[in-house]
Amino acid sequence: MTAFKTYDIRGVYPSEINQELAYKIGRATVLFLKCKKLVVGRDCRLSSPVLFKAFVNGVIDQGCNVIDIGLCSTPMLYFASFKENAVMITASHNPKQYNGLKICKKGAIALTYQTGLKKIEQLVKRNKFSNSKKGRVLKKHVLNDYVSFVNQFRKNISRLKIVIDAANGMAGYVVPHLFKSLPVELIPMYFELDGSFPNHEPNPLYSENTIALQKKVIQEKADLGIAYDGDCDRVFFIDEKGQRLSAEFSLLLIAEHLVKKNEKVVYSNNCSRIVPEFLQQNKTRPIISSVGHSMVKQAMHKNNAIIGGELSGHFYFKKNHFADSGDIAVILMLNILSSSKSSLSKLTEKYKKYFTSEEIEIKVKDRDKTMKLVEQHYKRKAKKISHFYGLTIDLEDWWFILRESQTEEVIKLIVESISKGLLDKKIEEIKSLIKWLEICYYY
Repeated sequence: MTAFKTYDIRGVYPSEINQELAYKIGRATVLFLKCKKLVVGRDCRLSSPVLFKAFVNGVIDQGCNVIDIGLCSTPMLYFASFKENAVMITASHNPKQYNGLKICKKGAIALTYQTGLKKIEQLVKRNKFSNSKKGRVLKKHVLNDYVSFVNQFRKNISRLKIVIDAANGMAGYVVPHLFKSLPVELIPMYFELDGSFPNHEPNPLYSENTIALQKKVIQEKADLGIAYDGDCDRVFFIDEKGQRLSAEFSLLLIAEHLVKKNEKVVYSNNCSRIVPEFLQQNKTRPIISSVGHSMVKQAMHKNNAIIGGELSGHFYFKKNHFADSGDIAVILMLNILSSSKSSLSKLTEKYKKYFTSEEIEIKVKDRDKTMKLVEQHYKRKAKKISHFYGLTIDLEDWWFILRESQTEEVIKLIVESISKGLLDKKIEEIKSLIKWLEICYYY
């Protein structure tokens, strides 16, 4: 049962997730949700068709009807879940050997381990299912309605030159329809649906996966580059100079143009200090959340926030039932570039107050013990220590956050400072410290 994770069901196919497990999850999902109807969609991964079929068989064998929306992105699935319970067969941004399921209650409310996945796991383990009446499968096309919904966010978009890297994922299916009526020049990269992801992993969080896009933006003298992940719920932007724009800068830029005075913006706690500082300067109210889509959505619901964002490239919108959508973020960015008559690099220059690393993954033997040892090392020097979803240590001119991976023996590090030289020095200092701790305490 290793596929049952904190925020979804996900694992390597077929060792951790396969047709037998998918079938049982289908039956268990119907039992847990007590539903008579369930929307089911899938991405283009190589194992998605067989997992889709097995899951659907489990659902109908449990007496529930299936609304089959076929190939779709996760934002499309969320759109379909505004009025119905829904399940997406996807492993999002993970490498090709992975697959999984995202389960949503009506209203685009994704189940987590605490809010339902644990109970579904228990039902699967018990493996006692019975039903006298079989459900039916009904096919439904939702792409046109979804595109119409996203286009409601458009505002006088001008003729921009845009390069989009679909990573051979679901953006290659959705984007041509979304951009069909836009007055932009679209230059597509890797739009062919291919679940083997032959060009690069569908994860724009890692800079190596946007190198080709960055070069293409410069080559084409484009106004903007856009990198989607595999299922389109995350997106990263490249400015006209071919530079990656951090997701926190994208959040600030969208919030600056979308959020009014005293309205609230949710941000994850691994974001730069510039996020709460700039939002407060602009008279909007920053709300901190722990990392993870369910946590950000909860914070948005609780505070009735207009927008939310994470360092990983998730952007959440109140008008999207607080769900994340790479497509809506893209449309809003096009609105901003069209109305401002300025380049993306100039628009975001004001956010560059601090020097921040990207998220660095460090393999360790014991995540919890390593975190405690690092805290002990810096305890006397620290100005402030926080344990709000991870370990944040403030040392005045620089700070860092360490958090544990939910799926493997990895801790994730982000360092920020007032100078580039200090940033580089402190990254090496922490990495060397962790390496030294590994040698001292585990060998």
